[in-house]
Amino acid sequence: MLFQNKSNCIDTDIFDAINQPELVTELSEIKQHADQFSDCFKAQIIISFLKSHSINSIWITANPELVKCIVSSPVSTHHIESLFQRYKNNKPFITDFEAYITSSFTKIS
Repeated sequence: MLFQNKSNCIDTDIFDAINQPELVTELSEIKQHADQFSDCFKAQIIISFLKSHSINSIWITANPELVKCIVSSPVSTHHIESLFQRYKNNKPFITDFEAYITSSFTKIS
C-alpha cells in the first residue's frame, strides 16, 4: 500500500512524517548518497528534482556533483514523488513536507 492515509480529504490532510514510513526510508537512502557532496543548495536541488524533475541552472552550476548523483541515483524515490503529486494543491501539506525534507539535510553545528 503506497499511502497509509487514503482519505478523500487530500486538500485538508496535514503532513506528518510519522504517517509516511516509506518517505522516511527513501529520504534516509537519499541522504546517505548525498552526504558526500557540498551542502550548497542541497535541499533545494533534491526538493526541486523530486517535485518537478527540474533543477535551477544556478543550483546545477553551484553543485554539479550532487545534481549528477540525484538525477542518476539508484535510490527509489517513488513515494516522495507520489506525495508531491498527490498533494500538489494542498499548500500547507507541501510547505510542511518541504520543510521536513530541508531539515533532513540541515546539519546541526
